[in-house]
Amino acid sequence: MRKPLLIAAALGVAWASPAPAPIAPPIAQTLRLPRRTSDRSGVAVTFDDGPHPRGTPAVLEALREEGAHATFFLVGEQIGQREIAAVVTIIAGVAVIASAAPSQPGEIPRDAGLVITLGMLAALAILPYAVGTLVRCPTALLVIGAGAADGLAAFVAKLIAEHASAGRWLAVTAWTAGVAAVVILGVISESTALQRVAATRVAPSVLAMQIAIPVLLAPLVGGESWGGTPLNGAVLGAALGIVVAGVGMLASSPVVAGVVAEQHGEH
Repeated sequence: MRKPLLIAAALGVAWASPAPAPIAPPIAQTLRLPRRTSDRSGVAVTFDDGPHPRGTPAVLEALREEGAHATFFLVGEQIGQREIAAVVTIIAGVAVIASAAPSQPGEIPRDAGLVITLGMLAALAILPYAVGTLVRCPTALLVIGAGAADGLAAFVAKLIAEHASAGRWLAVTAWTAGVAAVVILGVISESTALQRVAATRVAPSVLAMQIAIPVLLAPLVGGESWGGTPLNGAVLGAALGIVVAGVGMLASSPVVAGVVAEQHGEH
């Protein structure tokens, strides 16, 4: 299981690779991202996240004094101790899963169980697009589709690693292309859900599925045995429960409830 986790981490780094482009010209050139505005006489000033009760007004005052304009990308949510504790709980659960997982996982059996399982996850990822337009798709279905796509990608990472170790590069290419298509659908579903409800309502649910799906599938269809893990898999099960508890704390926090209630009031 450690190898898939490392592959998933590498995919995460690749996903975030465009972030340094504004301060790293080689990355911007490779990705063909413009670093300058068409108007050479000025610059575009942007601020991410917030609003902050003290920081945002101070920035606005400084802009007003200089007669300058800026674009603010606001999250509209304030993170408190409960949210921080929830995130720490999730991280702790993931760390235990990574440390208690079998060091020598078995090879994934290529059988009907694997085909059915991957088919069901792919169907869940595609389902939001099968019920009609995304605008009319229920938010819960979008979140489930995004979580299923991420969970499928995390599980298939082990399968891709096995093919790569055996030098079956055609299979690696085929699986990578298929997973990439599913992940793109998941990203679109998650982005659509984020336009409707608070990020702290969407992200925890997707994260829980992303972690739980590959962990639960590993002993079921992934050829992995928990018999040699601490307490015969009890530690892994408890760690997964800790992750779910952290997600529950985050999803049920007063911050989330207040934001969602405010959004519903606006509609």
